[in-house]
Amino acid sequence: MRLTVTPHRDQPEGAFDNGAILERKPIGFPQDGGAQRAVSTLFYWAHAWSPRGGLIDLHPHQGFEILTFVLRGSIQHYDTASERWRPIVEGGVQVIRAGRGISHAERLAPGAAIFQIWVDPDLRRTSKQPPSYTDYPPERFGVTLDRGRMVKTYAGPDGAIELDTPGLAVREYWLEPGAHELGPGADRAFAAFLRDGDAMVGDASLARGDFAVVREAASVPVHVLTPSRLFVVTCPETPAYRTFASLRG
Repeated sequence: MRLTVTPHRDQPEGAFDNGAILERKPIGFPQDGGAQRAVSTLFYWAHAWSPRGGLIDLHPHQGFEILTFVLRGSIQHYDTASERWRPIVEGGVQVIRAGRGISHAERLAPGAAIFQIWVDPDLRRTSKQPPSYTDYPPERFGVTLDRGRMVKTYAGPDGAIELDTPGLAVREYWLEPGAHELGPGADRAFAAFLRDGDAMVGDASLARGDFAVVREAASVPVHVLTPSRLFVVTCPETPAYRTFASLRG
């Protein structure tokens, strides 16, 4: 098992709207200076929040699929495909398939927090397709019991979110104290953000806001010290195409 941990304090920082929106980036852009780079088709991961509310102004994207998870509160989203503002509440998800080009803006309500995650569906193909946008309200995602733990599946087998990026799975786990095995499966990379609690991933300690990436392991041992909430993205270790990150070197 190959494990890397990026503590919350070491994740690159960012801000929008004159500091009204703050963020840390478990996986940032190369220019952000963070230690963790893209993981297979998982290109970028930001955790943003706004104590007083703020605006991320209209800006363009191309090729990538962009997933925004509303962790707390609510946001409003505008894009040039729908040409209107749409509300997204806590537990909801928006997916932008940027295709050959789309611009969007987001307004975070006071107290809101989000994950924004970019994945690479093979930009050489998707950059030629028309853009599209899908809203997923919270009720699309059920919580199931799996071996004594609660699991919410967003994307992947039994998940509501449909993606062009092959083999991507997104799940959230509520874990009670004790030993757990989370199985990304053979030849899959595992990336996890600890939203709440205290846990050990392998032999590394994670506190709230810490980020871990595991590669070369069919299963990941997690020892939970206090009730914990773990947000996990898994993807193929080696995609069937050259990713944008690999082409950039």
